Amino acid sequence: MTPSTLLERPAPAVRAAPADPVPPAADALPTPPRTAAAARTSAPPLVSVVLPTRHEADTIGGFLARTLRALEGIPAEVVVVDDSDRDDTPGVLLRLREELGLEDVLVVRHRPAGSVPERTLGTAVVEGIRAARGEYVCVLDGDGQHPPEAIPALLAAARRTGADYVGASRYLPGGSAAGLDGPLRKAVSRGLGLVARAAFAGTPVRRLTDPLSGFFLFRRDLVAGVDLRPVGWKISLEVLVRGGARRPAEVPYAFAPRAGGDSKATVAQGLLVLRHVLTLLLGLAGVRRGLCFGAVGASGVAVNTGTLLALAALGFDGLSWPLWLASELAILWNYHLHRRFTWRDRPGGSWWAYHLVAGLAALVAIAVTTGLAQPAHAPLWLASLGGIAIGAAVNFVLSDAVVFGRLARRRAGPTPQPAPAAASEPELAGLTA
Repeated sequence: MTPSTLLERPAPAVRAAPADPVPPAADALPTPPRTAAAARTSAPPLVSVVLPTRHEADTIGGFLARTLRALEGIPAEVVVVDDSDRDDTPGVLLRLREELGLEDVLVVRHRPAGSVPERTLGTAVVEGIRAARGEYVCVLDGDGQHPPEAIPALLAAARRTGADYVGASRYLPGGSAAGLDGPLRKAVSRGLGLVARAAFAGTPVRRLTDPLSGFFLFRRDLVAGVDLRPVGWKISLEVLVRGGARRPAEVPYAFAPRAGGDSKATVAQGLLVLRHVLTLLLGLAGVRRGLCFGAVGASGVAVNTGTLLALAALGFDGLSWPLWLASELAILWNYHLHRRFTWRDRPGGSWWAYHLVAGLAALVAIAVTTGLAQPAHAPLWLASLGGIAIGAAVNFVLSDAVVFGRLARRRAGPTPQPAPAAASEPELAGLTA
């Protein structure tokens, strides 16, 4: 069967293959069907399968055989990043590689305790991605809960639809989350998925039913030059958000019960997922800019109020010019802080343009406050808050679009581009293939 016929046939409903009741010994494994492997010194493979492992010596042989059978006819490689320190998982893999002649297919990297600053599932996957050479990278666990038989379906979906990310979903019709241990873990999984979709509602993540899936495939160029910084074990969200996936898709699969090894799901890991979501959310340019804009605006209110109080203490009790001076000082303060922090990544930004925008926003705030306090008969404090909120929104939108946006860049002319830095070889210390 050629790779093209394998990838063009309709993807069947995916079911998890049953685990072997007794894991076979390495020397008892039948020789698995060879993938159409591309030698690591020649053309890169179509897909690189990244397997993070930890204490899975008893089951990894059978799982590897299943993976190679699933990849039959597909130019592929398997990159295993192992964090075991209580069993000989890397030794089992190296013996299989030699005995079954998998030198051009199987890459094994072992990370003993203390060899890296942070030895987690997420950082193991990142190391595997760095070592991968395929056009596509597929990530799944080596504990048997993610069926490798579904890899061709993920690859077919990516090539058929042009998706840059394809997740294996437990929650699509035809999928199953039966492998989750108990109702509590199922509820936590669902809840964390809803949190991720709500947090990134303005991105393509919102369209996914299982954005925290540990089984997914993506185009390797999606993360080219991207500094992946996973928190905990949910690397899929890291790839989606930091990689800026634009065309995600999903394929249903059945999440199987764990065959053996150590589970990576703990309460602490669930809390890390929430921390990861917050970290990624704050890293989005629009969210970060909006929060910074609010903080600068609050400091401007303090400058305005402090100026009025200082003038009153000095005996200047009039309202006209003290109000004008306090407002001007606050606008000047906000402008310089916005240039330094809120829009630090954009050139230009005229003081006069910002002054006009701030003045317009103030007029809008006064008009809204007046409209709420008089015709609508709202309490003055509530009307004032409404006016401030609408005025701040106008200020942010116009500042982003006019003062520090496209028009400002057009006035400033093209930004000089720095000379590209010389590319450095990736750090692949410990690579045994």
